[in-house]
Amino acid sequence: MIILGKIVGTFGIKGEVKIYPLTNYKEMFLDFKSLLVNEGDGFKKINIIKARIKKNTVITLLEDIVSIEQAQELIGKEIFIEENELPELDENEEYVYRLLGMKVYLENKEYLGSIIDVFDNGAHNIYVIQDQNGKEIMIPVLVETIITRDFDEGMMVVKILPGLLD
Repeated sequence: MIILGKIVGTFGIKGEVKIYPLTNYKEMFLDFKSLLVNEGDGFKKINIIKARIKKNTVITLLEDIVSIEQAQELIGKEIFIEENELPELDENEEYVYRLLGMKVYLENKEYLGSIIDVFDNGAHNIYVIQDQNGKEIMIPVLVETIITRDFDEGMMVVKILPGLLD
């Protein structure tokens, strides 16, 4: 299961909910036919009637949720999807959840740390790596810096550009 977002509120009086997406690609919500809602002891599959993007949320009408009172009961619940239902990405793209925890090594096989976050600085993505002492190192995701990524082994080899570790 992959977490996609969280229901943060209601919209209108007819049962629509506001979902705060935990993805940079919130448009993917428009293609889903159903979502899984975390019910604490398991997941409940709920079909999507319609969805639209409004500012930084996705307004969604879910099957069998027909009143604001029913929608309010969903506030705070996390939204998930099966991994095989995620859209295909371009060759050079990757889902962040697959990168988190990945072990990062330098070209000389020295362990640098593991990826704890990924963000976009406007020009390119940045991998935030935490070393064994808790120090954070930021590596730009460039053709020159990422040598290999092996998702089966959970490891990556990077080249450090001059001045990056200073």
